[in-house]
Amino acid sequence: MEQVDYLLLDEGVITSNGILFRDHFYSCPIAVKNQLFHPDHCMEDKRVDVLYEPLMKETILIKLEEWRLCYAYLISEVTTMSKSDVEEYHAKIQVLKNNYKHLRKRKIQRIIIGEDNSCS
Repeated sequence: MEQVDYLLLDEGVITSNGILFRDHFYSCPIAVKNQLFHPDHCMEDKRVDVLYEPLMKETILIKLEEWRLCYAYLISEVTTMSKSDVEEYHAKIQVLKNNYKHLRKRKIQRIIIGEDNSCS
């Protein structure tokens, strides 16, 4: 396989299904955290700068404000998703976020309890 050592600049679109770039959907942690894909935030499609390596379609870099870059990962090679698929995706993201919050609270509680026990 030929190796390419450069990135090209192009444009993608943020939709409720993910970042659409060259007929593929991508997602990144920052977009999920900021709920950029949520239908309430995607009333109209927004453009985003994309840096990519031509031979690699599994990951791309998206440009955030002031040239901050974030890796975005391929989530679907299908450009059409049903409404139920999108709703299911958002429901799963919400469950994962709630689980993460719960685990963080438990970890913080263990740290506080651990510090209290070490002081006695």
